[in-house]
Amino acid sequence: MMAKQFKKYGVDHSALYEAVNRDNRYHDDKAKPAPVQQEGVATPLASDTSPPVKAGDAGSGDAKPDVILPTPPVTPEPEGAQPTPKTPPPAPVESQPKQESAPKKAPPAETGGTNIPVRMRPRFPADGVSPSYDSLARDHGPELAFKAIFRRAFDEYRALMDAGSLPNGPRDYAIGKGSHSSTKMLTASQYQLCMETLDPNGLLPPMTVGRIIAERALALFFEKDRRTNAG
Repeated sequence: MMAKQFKKYGVDHSALYEAVNRDNRYHDDKAKPAPVQQEGVATPLASDTSPPVKAGDAGSGDAKPDVILPTPPVTPEPEGAQPTPKTPPPAPVESQPKQESAPKKAPPAETGGTNIPVRMRPRFPADGVSPSYDSLARDHGPELAFKAIFRRAFDEYRALMDAGSLPNGPRDYAIGKGSHSSTKMLTASQYQLCMETLDPNGLLPPMTVGRIIAERALALFFEKDRRTNAG
């Protein structure tokens, strides 16, 4: 009908007519309802037409089967056997207190080159025994004066002992107030000479023997000092 109307006005609109028909067909297709799937009816799946896979074709050609290590055999214990006792850890070792060794006495003299310390405590002289000591004591005090006199007297006495015997002379002097503690060194031969002369039986204490040696050296020095300063 539309085509007849177009020809009535002398216009060939066949192309336009075809376009309108296509548009109508498009709208008719959209207006059709979609197929409804019935509830409970499963849609059949397409069958798998792929060839079956062989057991050896799966995975890489280099794949290796899993290796299962054998389990070591377990040796059952005989019936009635006692379980092996565990060794207890060693007990801690307590440190023993260090025992103090007893003081050693001076070794006996055997050679002339060994020096032996001798403890001694000589007493101060009384006034008038030694002019040199009295003069030094007035200027510097009795302690310093006695130390200076005793050092010189003992060195001279020790040199005289090298002759092989104790010097002859006075063995004591008048005693004053005070004393002086000291330790002097004797060679092994000098120590042996003093012990054989002053304490042959070994009955005197070492400190007593040392005091006797020191006061003999002082007595000899005081006598010489009096002679030198007499008159």
